[in-house]
Amino acid sequence: MRFDSPVWPPQWPEILDSVANVVQSGDWGRYHSVTCKELRERLLHSFRDSCFPDGHQTDDVRLCCSGNAALELALRAAKIGSGDEVLISAYDYPGNLRTIELLGAKPVLMDVKGGGFGFDEPSLVDACSRAETQSIRAVIVSHLFGEVLDAEPIRKFCDQKGWVLIEDVCQSLGAKGGNPATSTMSECFEHSFPEQLSPTQSAAAPIGLEANPIETLDKDASSSRPRVAEFKREIQSTRFAGCWGHLATLSFGGSKPVSAGAGGALVVNDTRLAASIGSWLERPGEVYPISPLQAAVLGPQLDRLQELQAQRNRTWQSFYRDRQDAYPRWQWMVAQQRAVEPNPYKIAWLAESREQRDRVIQAAHKIGLPIGEGYRSFAKMSDRRCRKLGACDRAKKLGDQLFVLDHRALLLEPSRIEQLVSAMDALYRQVDT
Repeated sequence: MRFDSPVWPPQWPEILDSVANVVQSGDWGRYHSVTCKELRERLLHSFRDSCFPDGHQTDDVRLCCSGNAALELALRAAKIGSGDEVLISAYDYPGNLRTIELLGAKPVLMDVKGGGFGFDEPSLVDACSRAETQSIRAVIVSHLFGEVLDAEPIRKFCDQKGWVLIEDVCQSLGAKGGNPATSTMSECFEHSFPEQLSPTQSAAAPIGLEANPIETLDKDASSSRPRVAEFKREIQSTRFAGCWGHLATLSFGGSKPVSAGAGGALVVNDTRLAASIGSWLERPGEVYPISPLQAAVLGPQLDRLQELQAQRNRTWQSFYRDRQDAYPRWQWMVAQQRAVEPNPYKIAWLAESREQRDRVIQAAHKIGLPIGEGYRSFAKMSDRRCRKLGACDRAKKLGDQLFVLDHRALLLEPSRIEQLVSAMDALYRQVDT
């Protein structure tokens, strides 16, 4: 029996209405459209609400034509150029590495941590203590496949070194990371104040996620419950992915959880860098613009981002609980589970070999499962193009053996989760024989 994924991109009436309004108003044909202005202000307000006032503050959000363009702007804002080095995971979206090279800089490759898709602060500090770092000017941290890396200590290390930290949030818009002691923000409130509304029941913040939890706690400052202060500290250490870096990139590309086919944004969390971005973007018109029609389709999706995030999480949790031991020849990559509030983009497994992975993908396509390979590892790049801080063996393994299930398969109604389980079981039996 063939598996049918939910339709993506979504075909919602509110998306059609939003586009129709932009066409009828004539806003679609203007240089400075109201629709783009509203999207920019909405994203800015949302990140400002999440980046709590402890030294990290979102100064600006600039819309652009793609996530690739957002990264190029970020590197230019950091004044990256010929002779500079940029530290990046040896397993990452290939466009990030190519953008570093585009500006004449050299990538410096770090291996990924065990069980994940990126590096962490201890491994970064250790590698840098044993290598030359004089030419490094920036670090790129990518939150891949819904995993939210612990970027806060990496930010602190970059500040000590005078480096610019750039977060790639293109696959993790709306995901939260930080203190793992609090499993989810909603859970924190439900356990602390069971008689009050949880954030998921309160008025939605502009990005489609919950309102600022610190404000909610402050309003209940008269409460004598002993855990209020503890929960407040835990909440303050959690933020949306993109709030720790000096800069962060977003993508609204065709496969993303919020999609316009193309488009992106640059989030600026550093006042010094905000001033230099305008000179690159405005000449005097926008160099890398997003169109009002693209902005129009994003608003309704942001309205329902929390809803779809919860739906993906429910499917993922149910599927994992039921089948975590069912595929012994595949290794689950469950790093996204460690996020405070994950937003699964793709569910990943490691096959036993490259050949087995290729068989999985070929068989999956025949039965309709949206499964594909991950990225190629940079570990095999020549020393002429990059510098490696170690052997990067784990990154090489990911490049050879990783396969991923696309997020649209997770948008199933609860009554259809069993269909996904049956299809994955059939796939495993076919490949295992």
